[in-house]
Amino acid sequence: MIYLGEAVCSKRRATKVGDWLEMAKSLAGSGKQIVLSTLALVQASSELGELKRYVENGEFLIEASDLGVVNMCAERKLPFVAGHALNCYNAVTLKILLKQGMMRWCMPVELSRDWLVNLLNQCDELGIRNQF
Repeated sequence: MIYLGEAVCSKRRATKVGDWLEMAKSLAGSGKQIVLSTLALVQASSELGELKRYVENGEFLIEASDLGVVNMCAERKLPFVAGHALNCYNAVTLKILLKQGMMRWCMPVELSRDWLVNLLNQCDELGIRNQF
């Protein structure tokens, strides 16, 4: 599985959406599963247009690093990966994201192993642990 895209800084735009999509198609052609990563902090309307292009790519899974992208995917009934930049710290939030189409969750980097163990126990209690 390969993640492609700019998730941190919109100022690093040397590689455009079309370029990422071309790379994704090339890699997918050699048997790789591709996930397109999106910005964690959307600051301009031009960035919203880019996010829409990612979401509407028609071929590749999206890593949603912003709740706006989660909503775009949910509106279109598209599956997505909940990125590590989403503030998702409990099982109730994961359950909501599952209802919106989440198929995988990337744990926020600031969470500890103990937090993860507790969160997975919460997921067991809600019956959702094996759904993502």
